[in-house]
Amino acid sequence: MKGYYIYCAFSMMIALYVYDNYSAVSLFLLIVLFIFQWLQCPRKVVIASALLSVLCVYLLAETNKHNKTVLLAESSSFTGEISSVPHSDGDKLTFKFTVQNEEVMAFYKLKTLEEKQQLEKLTIHQVCQLAGQLTSPSPARNLHAFDYQQYLYHQSIHWQLNVKRLDLVKCQLPTLTPLTYLTFIRQKGINYIQQNMSDPGAGFMQALIYGERTGIEEESIKRYQQFGLIHLLAISGLHVGLLTAMCFYLLIRIGITRERAITLLLLLLPVYMVLAGGSASVVRAVFMSMLMLISIKIQRKILLVDSISLAFMAMLLFKPYYLFDVGFQLSFAVSFALILSSQTILPRFHSSFSQLMAVSAIAQISSLPLLLYYFYGVSLLSLPLNMVFVPLFSLVILPLCLLILFVHILLPGVSELLEQILHVLLLVCENCLAFLSGFPLIL
Repeated sequence: MKGYYIYCAFSMMIALYVYDNYSAVSLFLLIVLFIFQWLQCPRKVVIASALLSVLCVYLLAETNKHNKTVLLAESSSFTGEISSVPHSDGDKLTFKFTVQNEEVMAFYKLKTLEEKQQLEKLTIHQVCQLAGQLTSPSPARNLHAFDYQQYLYHQSIHWQLNVKRLDLVKCQLPTLTPLTYLTFIRQKGINYIQQNMSDPGAGFMQALIYGERTGIEEESIKRYQQFGLIHLLAISGLHVGLLTAMCFYLLIRIGITRERAITLLLLLLPVYMVLAGGSASVVRAVFMSMLMLISIKIQRKILLVDSISLAFMAMLLFKPYYLFDVGFQLSFAVSFALILSSQTILPRFHSSFSQLMAVSAIAQISSLPLLLYYFYGVSLLSLPLNMVFVPLFSLVILPLCLLILFVHILLPGVSELLEQILHVLLLVCENCLAFLSGFPLIL
């Protein structure tokens, strides 16, 4: 089925939308797609598309069937496990809390600065006793507005827990499994950056290395989002590809054979996926990188379009709710567009500048419908800014963040100059966006 997996991927996607929204438009598109496949594709592709679509819909139906709460609204005492990295924003502490195998979104109002400093010692996977009140998440109050209740539902979260009492002394760290140990190490890494680096560098290092954006100021997040640059603050295929290439080069340079280097990277990439937070874009990037490494190892070329299609299918079969994740949609929309255009549009541009401009334009056009649907606006400066910021972040800021972390761990004190360089670069970016935000260039 070389070159045909994309049809299976699109069939699964549209079938899920038909089932979830009961949309006549989606049903019409699904019928048209199957007619096209029947006329243009081998019969095994049509059969595979139909079977995978039915399987995907069945898995979504089963997921919805079991996505029910077991907690009672009148409950007031809870014993469970902290299942996400606790985040403090001003006087509010937020974290996911697992009770009776069900996650709730917990909020705690910090009373004093001393209490805030004390509770910063909370770590993921600690088992704690909490007292509080369960409330239902708020649904969207206006048509097409962000639906927080639906957003949490697709994470299998049905309650918000307003914590009234949280005693750190009663929190214990259980025996960790290999997987939970990796997430524990991830929090340690995030905390290490927070405690040893200054802002704004610390927040950006957390985002680019560990996929944790909560350390970046909310105003900065809004500016990057306003100009269509928010993807730079998430770990994407470009980040994973650069890291994989860097590690491969270093392994070869220290004398490890090509075959063993590939095997080692295949073992390390899933580890990095967990350390980077396991978001949809990270999973996609790691899955595609592993497929490409496997194809090199077994000396069988795999098409990029097949690689991304297989990643898309595998993620939906593993978790159908991925389809409703904005990051998943944007990541695959842009990646599909760039891969499909790589054989037709991009070869027409010969200079590096024109190719960069073409790639930025394709990425912007492919993400435009989703940006308009979810954020109701797009900046006219998005294209030129991406042409500047994408190379800057990919080739300078990301490697600099990694270098600062490794140097600081190995030679504390030597990294100060590198930190100052990063600080200046980020401030220049921030001031540039702040200046441009004063112009009415949003559609």
